[in-house]
Amino acid sequence: MTDPHHSDVSSSGSNNTLTKVARWANLSNSVATPALVRPSGAAAAGSRAGANESVPSKFLIDISAARFIGLVLLAAAVSLALALYADFTVADSRNFGKKRTLLALAVLFFGGSGVGFMLPAAGQLPAGLVRWLAVRLDALLRFAIVAAQVAGIVLVMRWFRIESPVFHGSIALLVLGGFVIHHALPMRLRLPFFALLSMAGIVTVFGSSGGAWLIGLGLGLIAICHLPIAFAARVTLLVAAGAVLAALRGQFLPSTVPQAIWPILASMFMFRLILYVYDLKHSKEPAGAARTLSYFFLLPNVAFPLFPVIDFATFRRTYYDRDALQIYHAGVRWMLVGLTHLLAYRVVYQYLTIPAGEVSNGLELARYMTATFLLYLKVSGQFHLIVGILHLFGFRLPESHRFFYLASSFTDFWRRINIYWKDFMTKVFYYPVFFQLRRRGETFALVVSTLLVFFVTWALHSYQWYWLLGSVLLSWPDALFWGILAVLLVANSLREARYGRKRQLGRTLPPVRESIRHGFAVAGTVATICILWSLWSSHTVGAWFNLWGAARIGVAQIVIAAVAFTSAALLVAAGHQAVARLQRPGNTAVRRSGQVPSLAFNALWLLALMVLGSPVVSARTSASVQEFARDLRVDKLNRADADLLHRGYYENLTGVNQFNSRLWEAYAKQPSDWQKIWNTEAMRNTDDFRKWEVAPLVGILFNGTTLRTNRWGMRDQNYELTRPADTYRIVLTGASFAMGQGVNDHESFEQLVEERLNAGLENAPDRYEILNFGVPNYSPIQQLLLLESKGFDFNPQAIFVIGHPYDTHLSNTHIARMFSSGIAMPYAYLDSVIVAAGLSREMTFDEMTRRLLPYRNDIVRWSLKEIVASSWRRGVHPVWVFVTTPEVPTPPADIRMLIEAASDAGFTMIDVSDAYGTVSDEELRLAPWDAHPNARAHGLIADRLYRALVDEGMLDRIRTAPAGTSTGG
Repeated sequence: MTDPHHSDVSSSGSNNTLTKVARWANLSNSVATPALVRPSGAAAAGSRAGANESVPSKFLIDISAARFIGLVLLAAAVSLALALYADFTVADSRNFGKKRTLLALAVLFFGGSGVGFMLPAAGQLPAGLVRWLAVRLDALLRFAIVAAQVAGIVLVMRWFRIESPVFHGSIALLVLGGFVIHHALPMRLRLPFFALLSMAGIVTVFGSSGGAWLIGLGLGLIAICHLPIAFAARVTLLVAAGAVLAALRGQFLPSTVPQAIWPILASMFMFRLILYVYDLKHSKEPAGAARTLSYFFLLPNVAFPLFPVIDFATFRRTYYDRDALQIYHAGVRWMLVGLTHLLAYRVVYQYLTIPAGEVSNGLELARYMTATFLLYLKVSGQFHLIVGILHLFGFRLPESHRFFYLASSFTDFWRRINIYWKDFMTKVFYYPVFFQLRRRGETFALVVSTLLVFFVTWALHSYQWYWLLGSVLLSWPDALFWGILAVLLVANSLREARYGRKRQLGRTLPPVRESIRHGFAVAGTVATICILWSLWSSHTVGAWFNLWGAARIGVAQIVIAAVAFTSAALLVAAGHQAVARLQRPGNTAVRRSGQVPSLAFNALWLLALMVLGSPVVSARTSASVQEFARDLRVDKLNRADADLLHRGYYENLTGVNQFNSRLWEAYAKQPSDWQKIWNTEAMRNTDDFRKWEVAPLVGILFNGTTLRTNRWGMRDQNYELTRPADTYRIVLTGASFAMGQGVNDHESFEQLVEERLNAGLENAPDRYEILNFGVPNYSPIQQLLLLESKGFDFNPQAIFVIGHPYDTHLSNTHIARMFSSGIAMPYAYLDSVIVAAGLSREMTFDEMTRRLLPYRNDIVRWSLKEIVASSWRRGVHPVWVFVTTPEVPTPPADIRMLIEAASDAGFTMIDVSDAYGTVSDEELRLAPWDAHPNARAHGLIADRLYRALVDEGMLDRIRTAPAGTSTGG
């Protein structure tokens, strides 16, 4: 074979020469390596020697500058091309315009200039320089392809709003820009640059003050690790510092530290600090300042409180330990896997999950438990995305999860799921204890070490929860989950120790019998994990047992479940056979294990995601496809978690004792001083079925807004009891959004509409008054009681009942709450419902709501009919205004039922559910942890309601309608 260093390459620039140059570029590792890997040590010395042999030293500085300039220009061209593509896709491509023309010209200019810098005339350069340029150009073009893929992934993440706005709006862009610059830098500057980029991400997210606190506290912890004192003393100081920080986190000590930084600070240091100190003790190699800062302040960590526990030794060992482009391609692949998992999670979260209170048969129970385990796709997706991003900066970290839904035993499950945590537990706790106890017997050491690992896992899980949410997670479901899993794992480990693990390395095709056995083992393991996961996700053990009690399991359901289980096992068995056939020795159809997937595979995968997420593509599909695409693009709470968030706000519940729910993220972001309205003087108890009411003559500062009430207990002006002459009076009822909870006085849609009616209708004969009787969490039954006890006393001509999708749930929960408290029902109809549902006060709240579920629609229909009848008896025109609020998902069937119930009851109907238009939920709600509409949302509701009343003539029809008739709508 010809030595590539001495290939016959002339300087004539002929086609034959160019062909040889291209061949030489593909074969020469000694020249290509510095541009892609630039390894340290002996490898680096050899690479530099190879490069110096091929290129005269007098050309090195000039060519390096040309490469840098060309790379910057090409990177600018790639970025502008993506911007042009996004502009064409989001906007109307038929409207070309000057802006797009200039943008396209800029792409051509920068791209052409970049290539021009990298392509001097071959005939004017020495042969060695031609070869050097060819290799550099080849590397540059291949890197440009990777950069374009990363840019495409960032665009997809922005389209799908992957994770938080902090991530897809800020950190993702830092990743893209930082990746290009990082690769262009010399190796010695890359780690310092990554550390600075990570800190810039912290400041971007938390601002200068919050960022300074987070970085400063982190630097203090790192400094303790390197104090010139005994190791035990350093560990003691770290424990003491952690205790002080924990006291500050729980607000047991006065502090000016921003509360928002605690989850991220803890995510960076609470586990990685253990590994860092461990490796400082056992490693003789200095850590290095840049590497240490990069390890703790990892760029994506600022957007992900849940973060893989990265081992410091692995972090240091895998940094650019292979070809750079190979590492980048692997990173692109893991990012695509992460995106796929996160999108699959959204499908499961929105379409497969059901509230625990709606489980009524065996199939629904199986669906509930399966969906609960499938929700772990969120964690898996986040970890894949994080690891992929770190690959882009040279950290060739191992995979975080490995087909954990195909685990064939409990030990196999432990090895496959959250591999970083398993390695952390094994390194720091399992091996030290196992080898200490080994002299007392292998079995004893294995059992004790495994049980210790799971005890520590449970304890650290609660410790992590404290830092994320500010409260310690100590619950029986959590303890039982880890305890049962530990026992199962010990039993499995003992069995493997006795009989050994079956390995198939180097084996021929396994017998079909063995594949079938493997399939049933996988199905049984996953089914057991689903059951355990549902226990872990339950609020209490009693609630979990109630699930089984509520599921009426019949013979037909058992047969269906058995068929599904067998089908799943046989499907896995078929896959097991297929994979074994492909992996047989000598089969060249499959790439060698560990080889990076092809560029074409990554590109096709990315293209599929871009087509799925493109607004233009979805706009040209059917309504159902558009709705599905919208659900994928909007990361919102599903109906079950929206209900928990609602109940948590009013009943001091959290219901977030698992990692696989999106709800905990909302609570993790909630400031500790965010008030609940029940804990303020604005509300008071009534000791009757209404439960609570707005207190009169209150003026408070509520979550940064002013909240004042009048002498009648309304959040409104101080109206007289008697209606003034020449005044058209409307009484408005509803829940918290009707009251205007979360916005300032005079910002609620009710007050905005009243002001516009009186300001815009100067020639109208009457003045308009809208009396706001909205009360947080009021169901239609409570609104009926409020109208009869107070609202009708103000002699209104009309009532506006502000309907909301959540009305279908409020009545059930309130009846159960009042019945369990011993409060008498105010209407005979409600007594009949309680008897029909078979309620008893010994039941749990969840069991009561489950039994009331079949009567939910009837209760709503009865309530609305009673409001209409009570209104017409007093000569008051009943109007039902349908409003939606951000992030309260309700099945379309429930919404249809609610609208039909209001119409059948005889209300005049006004639908303003389209008030928000295309504005996203993120821009309309008060905060991620509070779904009440903000001032902007109230303004949009007011605009739409005013148009319906005035422009569409509803107000005139309401005023002129004969008593006892509906005007439609």
